[in-house]
Amino acid sequence: MNDKIQLENRLKEIRTEQKISQGELARMVGVSRNTISSIETGQYCPTAKLAYTIVIALDNRFEDVFYFENYLGPTSEEKDEVEVKSSSVSDRALHRIKKYLESQGWSSEKILDFIINITG
Repeated sequence: MNDKIQLENRLKEIRTEQKISQGELARMVGVSRNTISSIETGQYCPTAKLAYTIVIALDNRFEDVFYFENYLGPTSEEKDEVEVKSSSVSDRALHRIKKYLESQGWSSEKILDFIINITG
């Protein structure tokens, strides 16, 4: 039995739905296009910081982009409870910051740089 849990993703699906190329996403998060390709194919597992930066760039929740292989997810009761909570305080705060900075005319790249700096 393999005890290693593989982090999977829906990165390509979400990126293409948003009509963002690998190169564009790579520039937004500060990595190479090859890194994005490798993440999408499962050849490379991103750091937590990179994964979170990608999620912010795509304006999604972490669990909507990344998940663990063979993880069945919450039961319907647990899912209802999670939906009530919506997302963590830090996720909500970062999304509010992002929306505010967008309203002030900041570019996506500048917003991501700012968020990366404040999240360490």
